[in-house]
Amino acid sequence: YGLGVLEMMEMLYDIEIVRLTIFQPRINNFSSWEITPEALKKWGNEILKPRSAMALAGEGEFHAGSWCRFCKAKNQCRARAEEFLRLAKMEFRPPDLLSEEEISEILKISDELAKWAADVYSFAQDQAIIHGKQWKGY
Repeated sequence: YGLGVLEMMEMLYDIEIVRLTIFQPRINNFSSWEITPEALKKWGNEILKPRSAMALAGEGEFHAGSWCRFCKAKNQCRARAEEFLRLAKMEFRPPDLLSEEEISEILKISDELAKWAADVYSFAQDQAIIHGKQWKGY
């Protein structure tokens, strides 16, 4: 939106700074930052346009993270599953021998891991109740 408004307004005004604000009402969060018109246009041309074209063509890479909570495919996303299964497959030493690095790695994604597991469970439960899906072993 910032690029669109900048394109319209710079014909009328000499704009030195663009202030962008994102409001996410579902998580009661907003963030703002300022950027020069030149830097915003550069980002639009070098990052946004190429990645948008890739997305429209069904190309590119998926990257799991906290933003996945907004995605409709979060409960079936392979990239998200691979991210969390990577941690689940870690070869753990006895708990009293976990290194600080291992504990830090676990703590970094433990909240998202729990959310992902709940999303998959909710999806499976919905499929079973509404569509009669029977999950092998359950």
